Amino acid sequence: MLLLLVAASSASKAQTFQLPVSEGWSSGVIPFPIEFAPQIPYRGIEYVRTAPNWREPGSETLWSYCYLWWIDNDAVADAKHIEKYMQAYYAGLVNRNIISRKIDSLLVFPTTAYFREIATQKGDSKTFEGSIHMLDYLSLKPMALQVQVHLMRCDQEKKLAIFFAVSPQTKTHDVWNQINKVYSGFRCQ
Repeated sequence: MLLLLVAASSASKAQTFQLPVSEGWSSGVIPFPIEFAPQIPYRGIEYVRTAPNWREPGSETLWSYCYLWWIDNDAVADAKHIEKYMQAYYAGLVNRNIISRKIDSLLVFPTTAYFREIATQKGDSKTFEGSIHMLDYLSLKPMALQVQVHLMRCDQEKKLAIFFAVSPQTKTHDVWNQINKVYSGFRCQ
């Protein structure tokens, strides 16, 4: 099922785009600046799609989700910036949760990110892949998230769409098919 989302641009002009929500998945919205990663300087909104049981340790879909940054078109987004902002994003997410969950600080280690530009996929302006190494504050174990990033310029809306596909599963796992369905269903106005 496709969900039509409406976002307001800085000029208060209504913008529309399509971003599917797979059956059984959940959705959410996070405004910029992102509360747990205020150093990311973009202006816009994050639209999240989470797999069922994505927060359940032991689940095949643990940490499997995707999100779209619908941000101002003048944003700089290259491999260096994606890497820097993903490290800030996940370090902030871990830090917020170790405090709220009262997790022993001896379990915590620095969050790291690595990203590189890869061959541009059809429909993308640029495509990146990378990984995030972090403490999974849900299972209290180290984790490596595999990430694919699709950058698209939506010129009519004067927006930059950055789609993040995230899972610790290998790319052959079925959860990636679900994530890719969300991505392939994204449409600018």
